Parts: sequence; structure tokens; C-alpha cells
Amino acid sequence: ATAYAEGDSVTFDNAAGGTITLTAARTPQTTTVSAASGTYTFAGAAINGSGALNKSGGGTVAFTVANGYTGGTTVTG
Repeated sequence: ATAYAEGDSVTFDNAAGGTITLTAARTPQTTTVSAASGTYTFAGAAINGSGALNKSGGGTVAFTVANGYTGGTTVTG
């Protein structure tokens, strides 16, 4: 794990998933989510900016707030 800085690419790859609580809106370059079977839930604040969301694996991604990222969404699993 490393500290996040605005514009970083971020990866969430715990096979079981988990809850990610954002304390403020974030603008990552890319957000990659790979959960083999679990669910990743993003809560608290939005993912914004021009970055993309890439989802792979058999797990699920859920959002509890509307997001404003504009880089598109790619689902490969």
C-alpha cells in the first residue's frame, strides 16, 4: 500500500473485495478493480476527472454515490 496522490492510478485487487470509503471526491488517472468473487463497494464521495474505470474478474463493483469520471468504463469479467 502507498499513499494516494491526485492523478495516481489506483488498483483494488483483493479477491474478496471490500468497502472503499472516500472522504472527499478523488480524480485518479485510472481506477482498476479486480475481485475474483467478492464485491467492492465505493462509498462516501465521487470518483471524478478524466480517468477510466477498469473492472475485471468475477466479482462485483457497487457505488453508493453518483460519479463524474469521463474516461469510460471497461468490464472484462
